[in-house]
Amino acid sequence: MPLKEDVISTVLQKKRIHLIAFVRTILKSYQASEDVYQEVSLYAIRNADKFEDTDHLLKWIWKTSRFIALSTARSNLRQPVLMDEQTLDLMQDFWLEQGEGNTDKLQFLEQCLAKLSEYGRKVIHLRYEKNLKGARLAQALGVKVGSAYVAVSRIHQTLSNCIKKMAREFDLS
Repeated sequence: MPLKEDVISTVLQKKRIHLIAFVRTILKSYQASEDVYQEVSLYAIRNADKFEDTDHLLKWIWKTSRFIALSTARSNLRQPVLMDEQTLDLMQDFWLEQGEGNTDKLQFLEQCLAKLSEYGRKVIHLRYEKNLKGARLAQALGVKVGSAYVAVSRIHQTLSNCIKKMAREFDLS
């Protein structure tokens, strides 16, 4: 019996962070990784009748995400493919094994990121989505290099404390 769209949607949402992280190992851009996730989600919902069970769906999602990411990287001459197929096979197996134990903490991270100040979110955006480091990060923030390092360090500590607090509240620590 084929999967229903709501089941597919739930699976996609649960695996969202993992899929985006996996795709980001292929594509440098967070936005491009998010675009791949959206495209895979749309294809999965449109083809709901083709999935026999959630295991079938999960395997399809991972393979399709990888295929679209590689296709995107190859079609964009400025976006080199950083890893060969064999390395991606190993990484895909690793990501498939990840999941349920870390899902809650990853969701906590998303919630904690939303609690950051506007400046904190800007720092995170520049550091991790734009991949700016050192002097380039400091310049983008309009601060000295030392101040940029301190800001990133404090944000890491804030996020760590927030995640630990949420894990304690949900008894997941």
